[in-house]
Amino acid sequence: MLRYTHLWEVIKKSVKERKFSSAARQGLFIMLLGICCPIFWYALFTGASAQELKFHATHSSIVAGIGLIIMIVGLKKIL
Repeated sequence: MLRYTHLWEVIKKSVKERKFSSAARQGLFIMLLGICCPIFWYALFTGASAQELKFHATHSSIVAGIGLIIMIVGLKKIL
């Protein structure tokens, strides 16, 4: 069983050594794309309706979640 503390240590070590697997790097970029989604932020700052904001936030969080899963799978390969 994978412990979260061990995974956290692997992440810290990978960041210090700047050594990510290609899957972990791709997952990180996908997660950042979901967090920094320009469509969501544009809708937020232009005063879109609450329903539209929920729609964009849902899609952005799904993309960020997929990126997080890919990153964790890539980091597990390092173990």
